[in-house]
Amino acid sequence: MLAEQKKGIIGAKMLLLVVLLLLVISAMGAVIYFVTKNYRQLEDFNDAITAYESENWELASKRLQAAIVADPNNEDVVAKLATVNEKLGYWTAAGFLWSRAAELNAFKPEYFEHALSAHLRAGNFELLREELATAQPFKTDRHRLLMALVHANAGELEDAKLMMSELSQADAQDTPLLKLVELMLEDTAAMTPEQVSGFEALANSEDAAIALIALYNLANDAIGRGEMSRAQDYLERRSLLSPKQGTISLANFYYIQGKSKEAADLYRELVDELIPIESIRYAESLVAIKQIDELQELAKRYRIGARVDVLTGYYIDALLAYEANDAATVSAKLQAMGDEMPVTLIAQMLTFYDAVQRKDIKAISTLLSEFPYDAHERLAKFVPMIQELVMELITENNLTEAAHLSELLNIRDFQDVAFTLAQVGDAAQKQVLSRMDLDQALEAYPREPRLWSIATDYHLRNRNFSEAQAAAEKLLELIPGNVSAQLQRIAALESMPELAKATQAFEALYQENPSDRRVLIQYLAFCSRNQLSANLSALLTSLQAQADTALIGLAVLAEAELAQIANDREKIYTLLQPLAQGASWAANSENAAILYRAANMLATSDYEAPAIKIYRKLLALAPNSVPVLVNLAELYAALAEKESDQDAQQTALELAKQAYTAVPQSAIARECYALRLNETGSHDEAQKLLLNLMQQETGSPRVRLAWKDSMEHLIEALAKKDEIYNRTNLCQSLLNEFPQNEIATQNLQSIQEELQRRAAETEAKREEETSK
Repeated sequence: MLAEQKKGIIGAKMLLLVVLLLLVISAMGAVIYFVTKNYRQLEDFNDAITAYESENWELASKRLQAAIVADPNNEDVVAKLATVNEKLGYWTAAGFLWSRAAELNAFKPEYFEHALSAHLRAGNFELLREELATAQPFKTDRHRLLMALVHANAGELEDAKLMMSELSQADAQDTPLLKLVELMLEDTAAMTPEQVSGFEALANSEDAAIALIALYNLANDAIGRGEMSRAQDYLERRSLLSPKQGTISLANFYYIQGKSKEAADLYRELVDELIPIESIRYAESLVAIKQIDELQELAKRYRIGARVDVLTGYYIDALLAYEANDAATVSAKLQAMGDEMPVTLIAQMLTFYDAVQRKDIKAISTLLSEFPYDAHERLAKFVPMIQELVMELITENNLTEAAHLSELLNIRDFQDVAFTLAQVGDAAQKQVLSRMDLDQALEAYPREPRLWSIATDYHLRNRNFSEAQAAAEKLLELIPGNVSAQLQRIAALESMPELAKATQAFEALYQENPSDRRVLIQYLAFCSRNQLSANLSALLTSLQAQADTALIGLAVLAEAELAQIANDREKIYTLLQPLAQGASWAANSENAAILYRAANMLATSDYEAPAIKIYRKLLALAPNSVPVLVNLAELYAALAEKESDQDAQQTALELAKQAYTAVPQSAIARECYALRLNETGSHDEAQKLLLNLMQQETGSPRVRLAWKDSMEHLIEALAKKDEIYNRTNLCQSLLNEFPQNEIATQNLQSIQEELQRRAAETEAKREEETSK
């Protein structure tokens, strides 16, 4: 038992010895590690010092950076690396490092002074401001002068003058820094000759920071005067004083001049040191000279990093997508950038391009409205892509938006046939085109066929038939044989009326274009309108013999036209009613004209229900078509009157309002809406619209009668209230148009009698009071 206890004690002692041994070994390992690490750090530091002392600045920079990573708080390493960066011309980095050194050892004021000098040499005025803020209140005139310089550079002249007033030492008057500030405080739109001389003298200063700022100010003044060669000379002198900083300034100068190759060559030299905005300018210069491969390599530098770097990458990607005509990617990249697009001409172009490609008229309108009025030449670079969009909108018959964009550009004095065509076409479509505007357009663009086409329609609508024919003839001179032009000429001949010539021309046109649906449908309507039964019969026979089933189908329409000439309403219904059920002709843009004509024939034959069905199908194709909406409203109004159907009356009002809202300038829309308002009891609103139509002489005979009806209702409503003043005015207005109107005459008579009665009562009361 005792032996076993001894063995246990021995085992425990052995275990303890093993643990102690392991601890010793671990401690020794740690000591060896830290000793080795410190030795390596010391070795790296010694290597860095060796490179520094041998003035091998590139090698010293690498080794000092490695030493800082190992020991970020080593003041001597930080200070030496700041010095190395100064030697290499990296003044911004030097400024940051001197600031760090000052933080590590506040008892060495020279670090702070070196930081100020580095920021000044780099031209980093905001960093200089931040650095100086840590030293307030200022104890030296140099600090006050530097802060005055910061204020003057930012245009804060009053603050700069206040800082100058606090200078204390008289000997400060002799420093180049003071002279620089004094020159910058002279508030003039352009430098005076004395200022130029002063800056020229400072440009030769032994203080490179002062010379650089002076040259920069001289270059800016020269650019402002348009003296680019002189500006270039100043900037080239800067690049000699400070190769890196000066080269960037010169590259930026070439960039703003549009010398893209020269700018790209200089940016390329310093590609590793460019800040994001400079990389953006480099990218735009590469786009201008079509160096796409180089642009792709530049984009790779901005795949990761800070937000500003990633945004720069997005922008370069957008430029690449633009060059590849990839509108979707351009849009995606711009959307990702949001409101952080660079403020450059190319960036504006991309924004316009994106909005144009998406046909975002609202966005384009906003861009145009916000574009500076003094930037005409810049806007001119974007106009061609908007011209293309306007022509595309015209082709799509979206004249309202085309005209809106054109008006915004016309305000900026951009004249083009596309813009004129859009505005004139939109006004013509809305029936608000003036003769003066039409004549001015034709005078500006006398060889634009579409303007002559608009002119022909304008004269036809205004019953100037000889002028319509002349315009149609001019149109045919410009586009001989054009079907649309020939149809317009025929319409002018028919309206003059020269029916024989119109018939002969239509027969010839049909013979030349036997398969043209538009010609066929209009020929059918022409024959029906002019009771040309023989022509219609011949056309029907021709259509029935066609192999094309689509043309055979048109024979139904021809037969219906013959039935209309014969006033055979039942046959019209039998032939065309199936169209309302969807048979034969599908409701699409190709068949729209056929369906419209069929609905019109059914409506004029008093078959409202099938006509309504067909118009409803057409409305699905063009929801805001004024002719379709007006015809539907008229049909529902007829149904309401025939069957005393209030629902139909309300539907008629809603459709008429939709037409009026869609195109309020349209005379037929206004008339239809005004009539419906009057029918539904809104007499005051109705009479205003109807009176406007009467004054403009653009309404049908129904307008005058409806206005009379609305005025009579208003007068009678006021009569029930014994109202005198407004009723008198309404009666007089009505009698001006209808001198024998009984209601107006009777009301004026009753008003006169009422006034006499009131006067008699007043007189009786006065006499009674007098007698008392």
